[in-house]
Amino acid sequence: MKVKVKDVVPGAILNDNVFTDNGLLLVQKGAVLNDNIIEKLREYNIEYIDIGISTKEEDLKRIGELYSHTVDKVKNRFEIIKLQNTVEISEFDDIVDELMDNINSNEILFYSKLLEGKNDYILEHSINVSLTAMLMGKWLSFNKDDIKILGICGILHDVGKVLIPDEILNKRTPLSPNEYVVMKNHTKYGYQLLKKSPLVDERVKAVALSHHERINGKGYPFGLSANSISIYSRIVAICDVYDEVTSKREYKPKKNLLSGLKVVFDDSYNGLDPFFSRVFLENAAFAYQGCKCLLSDGQVGRIIKIHSEKPERPWVALEHKFLNLEVNRYINVVDIF
Repeated sequence: MKVKVKDVVPGAILNDNVFTDNGLLLVQKGAVLNDNIIEKLREYNIEYIDIGISTKEEDLKRIGELYSHTVDKVKNRFEIIKLQNTVEISEFDDIVDELMDNINSNEILFYSKLLEGKNDYILEHSINVSLTAMLMGKWLSFNKDDIKILGICGILHDVGKVLIPDEILNKRTPLSPNEYVVMKNHTKYGYQLLKKSPLVDERVKAVALSHHERINGKGYPFGLSANSISIYSRIVAICDVYDEVTSKREYKPKKNLLSGLKVVFDDSYNGLDPFFSRVFLENAAFAYQGCKCLLSDGQVGRIIKIHSEKPERPWVALEHKFLNLEVNRYINVVDIF
């Protein structure tokens, strides 16, 4: 299908090679178009290209392979950090570069939730927060370098947990008050690990230390408030909360994805940055429009509209009617798939 480059959206697949006016290969047939490739086409004044649209199954397979590969690499790097008590930041640069090429659409939020649950929670959580933080950077129109920093902040925000005793870190029941005090030290441990390397960006160190701080002063480890907390920490805090509540743990069931959005909305009045929370909610809502959902009365529908202030009460298309869950409050979304 021939389309104008100005109308192309990320995720399309190139059906034919694209050459410059000088005959040099610019983009190879089969490439999945992302923002960087589309911008390159524009820079070379390419007006039309031949594309196809990848299916959800194709996207899921491609991203699934990357996700599994990334989990293995992060696991290896974290094991080395635990042994050597230091962080080699260049290795995480490479990991995040690869992830950046696959945040072409908001749907990565949905795909990452389909793919998780097969490996270590800490590893998957770090990858999910990294992906979501980079999406936030795109939504906020950050430049490419700052989006990458957000990705590194996300993947290393919990790096201090490698120094938490395994019996606490991997406990299958809720932590005791004393164990929770120990767990909270992961913020300080992460900062101490990262500050050993002069090559680690200060923003990454700040996020490791303060992603549990809250603008109302009720976070930890220092009870910072408002502008005392970096914008990168405030952004990662939102991604951290969302992924934590929508992930399954041994001692608690995960909330469905829309309930996770509601937690972010509620917490935007209780410590999360309200501006960044609004940006997250308004954009994340689009990721789940079009997804199938299971309702509490057993019906299966498709989400067609999500209100950012009531994300758990979407409009749902059923076989012969539309259902507005803001009105039909006796029916809830149980799951999204």
